[in-house]
Formats: sequence, C-alpha cells, structure tokens
Amino acid sequence: MTIFALLAGIVIAVGVFGATLWSFAQILLARGALRWTHGLSLLATIAGMAAITLVSPPAALAAGAALVLSAAVAGWLERRWTRLLPILQIVFGLALATGLPFAER
Repeated sequence: MTIFALLAGIVIAVGVFGATLWSFAQILLARGALRWTHGLSLLATIAGMAAITLVSPPAALAAGAALVLSAAVAGWLERRWTRLLPILQIVFGLALATGLPFAER
C-alpha cells in the first residue's frame, strides 16, 4: 500500500467521523424526521465500522445499504452547507456496499 492510499484513507476517515459527530449532534438538537434519519445514519455508520472490524462482508453490505438510504434522506432534509456532511456518509456507505474495505490487491 502506498503512502498516498494511506493518506486518502485518513482524509476519508476524518470526514466520516466528522459527519458521524454531526449526526450525533442532530439527534440531540433536531426534531422530527431529521432526528430519526440522523439516528439511523449514526447507527448504520457504527454498524459499518463494526463490520469492517469483524471482517464481515455481508454485514458491511447491509450497513452500507442502510447508510446510503438514511444519509440520502438526511441530506435532503438538511439545510445549507450541512448537506455536505451526509454526502460523506453516502460515500462510506457505497464503499461498504461494494465491499471496497475487503478488496485485496
């Protein structure tokens, strides 16, 4: 693995963690559908991270699909620049759903 791949992974991880913290904040601050979609996004993100840790592609597929759907709805419900944060979760969900964390060179 090259240094560039490692740095890209770190940058993506920082974005996903930031979006996850935003989802947690929205669970505490928002009301209605926005709260619930961020709650689902938070749970799906944590499930995806657990699936990577446990090296479980089927669990990653399920978590990725749930994350893509919930983050897409959360992004649609958000306002202004905060719509960008669920996009990072969608990218992570797509990576999980395609099995990218388990791909071998």
